[in-house]
Amino acid sequence: MAAERKRLFITNGSLLQEKLISSSNGRYYPFHNFSIEELEKATNNYAPHCFLSYNLLGTWYKGSLDGRVLSICIPRYPNVQASRNQIINEIVNDVAIAAQLSRQRNFLRLIGCCLETPVPLLVYESVKRGNVSEQIHVTGEFHSQPMTWKCRLKIAREIAHAVSYLHTAFSRPIVHRGINPLNIFLDDYNVAKLSNFSQSLYICEDEIIKTDRIIGTLGYLPPEYLEHGEITEKFDVYSFGTLLLELLTGRRPYNLIARRAGYFRFWMNRMEGHFAGNCLKYHVQCHSINEVVDYRILAGGGINEQQQWQAAVELALKCLETSKDKRPAMEEVTKILWQIERSLATFPERHSSVYDDGRIFMEEMIASYEGRCHVLQSFSGEELKKMTNNYHPDYIFCCSNIGIWYKDSKKRRRAR
Repeated sequence: MAAERKRLFITNGSLLQEKLISSSNGRYYPFHNFSIEELEKATNNYAPHCFLSYNLLGTWYKGSLDGRVLSICIPRYPNVQASRNQIINEIVNDVAIAAQLSRQRNFLRLIGCCLETPVPLLVYESVKRGNVSEQIHVTGEFHSQPMTWKCRLKIAREIAHAVSYLHTAFSRPIVHRGINPLNIFLDDYNVAKLSNFSQSLYICEDEIIKTDRIIGTLGYLPPEYLEHGEITEKFDVYSFGTLLLELLTGRRPYNLIARRAGYFRFWMNRMEGHFAGNCLKYHVQCHSINEVVDYRILAGGGINEQQQWQAAVELALKCLETSKDKRPAMEEVTKILWQIERSLATFPERHSSVYDDGRIFMEEMIASYEGRCHVLQSFSGEELKKMTNNYHPDYIFCCSNIGIWYKDSKKRRRAR
């Protein structure tokens, strides 16, 4: 047993060292090497109560070692040798890239790994709250309230910043290829952390890589990848657009598609174009976006939050353009999200008097209707709040590019 562990340590260590040297330009990125016994002790031999989460990388456990709280990932372990070798290469790739990002705030910090197992075990900083998918798709009576809009917007902005860093901070851009809620964790302070670089790769700027191996999470894969196997930085932009859409609507992308195309028709015929972005465009154009949105997300919010939500929808549509050349760069996406998020605190309240607003409105009416009189009723803010039960989500009629429309709770009038 000791000889086998030593052999695995040397084999895995050699692969990792080779990958680190080739990808880090000779820089040294220290991380700790854990023994099998240390990780078993940290997780009480991987007891069920230590289970934390899972994603495509593997199964996650929380643990404690020498007073330090850790997150341990046990990668999936296929029986077929060829697949096993592929998994080992993916784990080595994850470690090599994650080691270079440990000082960046919005990446899950790699602490070390265990090289004594057939597939290396990974050890990260504490993420006791689990992944974002579990937070935005909570169920049960104790989780009736969804994640707030403010928190969703913060996650989107932080992950956009992380992806932008991957695309711009290195001599060769890194394409993540796995941006989805399962690979995003929240730390104890609610900071979003991007993880899982097993499928990530370096490319030259403006380079197009082609592959026959189509892998990833359906709904997050761009059309050019599914149809032609093309990989560029715009791959991540599309995936981020789907992530943003999921944060905006509270629904998984395949649920959105199923509402329009029939269950799993998208997966059966991916060439028909029933992508999540097309589905969102369809509902916006048909003024039926309320059919796919959990409006509890904006419950209790005011006009600021509604305008933020609309701006984020427009950004998601840009990221989900079918043509990769029409999608914005992640730097631009990050800037737009910063502007949207800041508007929550800086959007000016309407302090101008009723008389000033009325004067401007009357001037426009006179200029437009050549002096003719058109009698309109003027409502107070209090009256409109009463009519819509303080703009309660139950009274939302529809959404359009103008705004969110509400119906009168008693007289069936519509208010915006």
